[in-house]
Amino acid sequence: MKAPLVSVVMSVRNGGPSLLHSIHSVLDQEGVDIEFIIIDDGSTDDTLSVLLHVSSKDTRVKVLQRKHRGLTASLIEGCQEAQGKLIARQDAYDFSLQNRLKQQAHILESTPEASMCSSHVRFITKEKVSVFTQKAHESMLSESLSGVIHGSTMFKKDAYLKVGGYRQEFYYAQDVDLWSRLVEVGKHVVVPHILYENSIYPGSISGSRRKEQLFLHHLISRATKARRLGSSEERWLKKAYAYSKKCRANTATNHKSSDGAYFIGSCLLKHDPSLAKKYFQMALKLNPLNIKARLKVFSIQ
Repeated sequence: MKAPLVSVVMSVRNGGPSLLHSIHSVLDQEGVDIEFIIIDDGSTDDTLSVLLHVSSKDTRVKVLQRKHRGLTASLIEGCQEAQGKLIARQDAYDFSLQNRLKQQAHILESTPEASMCSSHVRFITKEKVSVFTQKAHESMLSESLSGVIHGSTMFKKDAYLKVGGYRQEFYYAQDVDLWSRLVEVGKHVVVPHILYENSIYPGSISGSRRKEQLFLHHLISRATKARRLGSSEERWLKKAYAYSKKCRANTATNHKSSDGAYFIGSCLLKHDPSLAKKYFQMALKLNPLNIKARLKVFSIQ
């Protein structure tokens, strides 16, 4: 069989009611040959049944059932399985908009010096309310290792292999670590349009694991600086591995989800105070000692 141009890689654990919508946002893409590799990361709900049903109807879908290992390990395996010249990411709670894959694939195919491509991203709540838009710029990764949303990216497989791919040292922020190396071997190109919607919810990594992400981002910055100066990055990788080991052992808690709900409420505060108040109330319900959330609830008329 002819290899697809693009391999889309997704890891999912307990995908919930939006999973099918997310999957079909990929399968309904037009103008590009794809395969869709989906790793079930130890789901305890009906996620696996949903995935197997989809794969029985569409031969482009390949499902891998695994014990819970975390996102990084799943992505490493998924990218190893990829047959395409290009690898695109898709997160299980997010949505690719029309022609996303076609546009990104065209850019990478027509730009020899490019190693990766991203786009602008709209952040939405489960109520489908737009929270904010992240507008990436091509220089962001080289200058500050920021501004790119993981699920919105596509990269060349040969560049991915050249830099060593995702690394197990990073339980979180594995995307930033990869991007920091991809921009050392090629150009980062940004499609200046919204091609991807990122769902934020109280238990999402961006909302509830902010502290952990920031610390690993700091270590990535130090490793990147060392590498670009021609020094060894081993010291920082060891620190990242030790910290990630602690992250693996830390299960989700109501307090973490409370922090996530507070984060979403803060993002909504200016343009949708009533919905923001609901998220602050949710934060209080998850953690009655969340003083910041309590103050916000009483401050909203």
